[in-house]
Amino acid sequence: MLDLIEDGEGGELVVDRGPGTARYQRRNRAGDVTRVVTALSIGEGSGVLSSDLWGAVRSWSRLDAAREPTASFVLHADGPLYPTAGPAVADRLRRFAEGCATAEDVRVVRMVGLPAESPLLRSVRLRCSAGPHIAVVDDACWRLEQLLLGTGRDAGAAIARLLCSCSEVPHCGGTIGRDEAAEVAGVDLTGLDQASDWEGGPGPLPVTVGWREAAVSGLGVAIRRQLQASSSRPVSAAAARRILGSHALVLRLTGPGLATGAASWLAEELAMLRAANPALRVVTVDPDANGESP
Repeated sequence: MLDLIEDGEGGELVVDRGPGTARYQRRNRAGDVTRVVTALSIGEGSGVLSSDLWGAVRSWSRLDAAREPTASFVLHADGPLYPTAGPAVADRLRRFAEGCATAEDVRVVRMVGLPAESPLLRSVRLRCSAGPHIAVVDDACWRLEQLLLGTGRDAGAAIARLLCSCSEVPHCGGTIGRDEAAEVAGVDLTGLDQASDWEGGPGPLPVTVGWREAAVSGLGVAIRRQLQASSSRPVSAAAARRILGSHALVLRLTGPGLATGAASWLAEELAMLRAANPALRVVTVDPDANGESP
């Protein structure tokens, strides 16, 4: 819902709820699905199993968006991932994406109810190690705080209202528009889509973010938070979009473990960003590797 308020792409959020699950489909103003998020609630003390992951992929395969999947598909759960579940599913999905699925991979996806020829298997990526549930909530609160600057409204209360609004959607489904989401959150849309309120100076624009922060927040929000912290000036979502498209941007990703987990998902987000901004320069800094690499 925060993306719906912030990104200026218009459209709506289609919400479907079931026992212990909720699915959100983001449609742009043209009606195309650009993002599908499934939220899964598991029992206390339990972990997310490979069957839970395959179940999410199977449910996505029934959506119209899966026929020519250009949307991103994300699963959020309020419990830890079982240690062997992530690698087992991620490796199979990677082999399907690379066109080298084994006979065992084909057997497994058929066993969980997926046709091996499904194009969805070639586009879904598993995002692991993005951080605890509290980190995601903290990120959402920060974004709302920026939207509510100067209003005196509490971001925590606004988050609670947004969650309540989603939970009140009937089990048969419902649609939430941008104006409705902004009203629930207490956000004034006037001027939100206007020109950037942040301008960089001449020359390169270096921005350093940690890979874990980028994995939790997404590159756009992580860059925005870093620029705001370093400049002590507000950076709006509109400004962040302009910065991501700037030819002056030099992105430094730092932190240990850049070759694993969330970083592999991050590599795909970087690929999409580079496609939109060919002039982007990226430098990775891994303390475990003792150096930088472009």
